Amino acid sequence: MKMKISCILLSFICVYVLADISIMDYIESVEISNAQLREATDPKVANGEGLDNVLTNMIDVEHYKMKVYNQMFTVPELSETHNFNLLQDAISIEKYTLQPKIFKIIGIAAGKLKNIPVDDDSNQISTIPADTTKGKETLKCPTLSGNAKMCLTESFKKICDPQYKKTYTATSSQTSRLKELGKARRDITGNAIINVLTQKLSDYEADFKSGGRKYPVKKICVLIGIWVSLKMSLNTYPINKDDICEVLFTIPLNSIVKIGSFEGIYYQLEVNAIHIVKKKLTVLLKENLSIPLEFTLE
Repeated sequence: MKMKISCILLSFICVYVLADISIMDYIESVEISNAQLREATDPKVANGEGLDNVLTNMIDVEHYKMKVYNQMFTVPELSETHNFNLLQDAISIEKYTLQPKIFKIIGIAAGKLKNIPVDDDSNQISTIPADTTKGKETLKCPTLSGNAKMCLTESFKKICDPQYKKTYTATSSQTSRLKELGKARRDITGNAIINVLTQKLSDYEADFKSGGRKYPVKKICVLIGIWVSLKMSLNTYPINKDDICEVLFTIPLNSIVKIGSFEGIYYQLEVNAIHIVKKKLTVLLKENLSIPLEFTLE
């Protein structure tokens, strides 16, 4: 009896973990986040610094992978969503990381969409055909080594076994909508990204001159990576090496932007010649975002 109950519970766990989701769920979560972020830019919120405070807190206090920062602040349309785990992660970043953090930091709660977009998802999911075997199945759940148990009926195997995971392909209308939402997010977050990075650079320079404790180079490098992502509309992968920040991206293939600090001031550098300075970073931050950023193929 206990074995049957444990097997049934495990079956429910399998069903719950792989609960049905769709790319439309991700689109909806991005739209809700955008509305919340836009509200955070209201001049009445934290003296007009609501979104600046959100980004500052999420850099200073939290420690996320770069792909999470990219999704939250610059390029949600580039998040991977082609299998269940990736799609679930992308939705979770919006619903259970970004949205709650905004509320916690500045008190603006995520709302609900008045009109949820409707799209034909019939072409977006590929899965193994359902088992059409008729007749009553016998549920067996043998005891294995350790705490591992597995369900042996074909229907539950198809839910639990990784080889039966769904794959997701966005329709053309979904892809277009995500591109629109990505651009909208950059329009919303752009000023905050520039403001926060500019402030951190100023603090770093002042600390350097006074001999005080400098803002961590690693965090500046993360902010530079977010700014390059904003500028290029791409996923970025910053790596800090002492006072040098190398920001990698893959379009064009294996491209790199190198930015380094000399006497507390950050400059864009020639990739293959560290001491050749291109331009002061604070000057680049004041340029229009439409002006292309120089980069080098690695």
